[in-house]
Amino acid sequence: MAAKTGKRAKIRRLDASDDLYEIFGAGQGGVPEKPDCGRDEPFGTMLEEALSGIDHREMLRRKYPGPDAAGPAMQSVAQQAAPRAELDLHGCHVHEALVRVEAFVETCALQGLDAARIIVGRGLHSQSGAVLPDAVEKKIVELKRRGRIAAFAWEKRHKRASGSVIVYLP
Repeated sequence: MAAKTGKRAKIRRLDASDDLYEIFGAGQGGVPEKPDCGRDEPFGTMLEEALSGIDHREMLRRKYPGPDAAGPAMQSVAQQAAPRAELDLHGCHVHEALVRVEAFVETCALQGLDAARIIVGRGLHSQSGAVLPDAVEKKIVELKRRGRIAAFAWEKRHKRASGSVIVYLP
């Protein structure tokens, strides 16, 4: 394999028959020794064999506990349980909205709800544009880090298009 130099050097595409020890070891003072793992199988075959006994759904269930085996982070909003509580933040200043969001999430958790809607608005009537979506999203991410929220999703998939966010509680 001859390496090209310069701005227009092409990157070689590798396939299954290429020996990575020869390709990547050549520039470092020779070819490194291949580790002797006692097998002559390709790495992909060994990886598949090693992962064959793992129940992937069970792993996801443990990582994302929720209404479905795949968990709330793996499903679309339409497939989730409908929110049974709603908080409307129209007219709130940022500090007040953040306090209300945290209290609302705690109340929903105490009531055993699995999903709730927080309406932040799109900022269409604000003089300086939408401020709440960004601030509330930061608060939701903080609550998620603290384990108070399992997952969240903007209703129309985009923050600026929807004006409301669905939070899924653990």
